[in-house]
Amino acid sequence: MKNYLVYALLCLLIFGCESRSIKKGELTIQDIEIFEGTPAWELAKAVDDESH
Repeated sequence: MKNYLVYALLCLLIFGCESRSIKKGELTIQDIEIFEGTPAWELAKAVDDESH
């Protein structure tokens, strides 16, 4: 039983941490607004302005 748990956790770690590149135009306003009120807000606005 422990082997299955270890295997499942290993699979979650490998596939859960898979990086996904974001193509230009895939960002929505909701993706940008999650940073509002944080130190990263200015950077998020700059990235959003650059993508338009």
